[in-house]
Amino acid sequence: EGFGRFVAEALSCGLPVLQTGWSGPIDFTPTNFHVSYTLEPVPQGVIPTEWVHPHAQWAVPSESEVIDKMRDIEQDPGKWRGIASLVAKEIMKDLSVPSVMGKYREIFGRAEVLRI
Repeated sequence: EGFGRFVAEALSCGLPVLQTGWSGPIDFTPTNFHVSYTLEPVPQGVIPTEWVHPHAQWAVPSESEVIDKMRDIEQDPGKWRGIASLVAKEIMKDLSVPSVMGKYREIFGRAEVLRI
């Protein structure tokens, strides 16, 4: 899922989320929630063939980095929840329905002016 709805939902609840530094969620997650990754071909049979470009790749997280960060979250949950709470406020402001609708109005308003 390119946008990262589940990441946004978890963060908006103040929950720390680990993710690769790849794709849509990087737009609204701090880098300390990112883990390194390698891009690898999407394995056959995981996603219906007609949905995937033949050369599609996805981000495979570094297992050792995920383990290290999970240990850090377990040892200092207050730090991580504090960061997540700050992100939650930003998500609730930037991704709220009124905010997103305002962005759409702005985009479509420009399109109307340009007669697209």
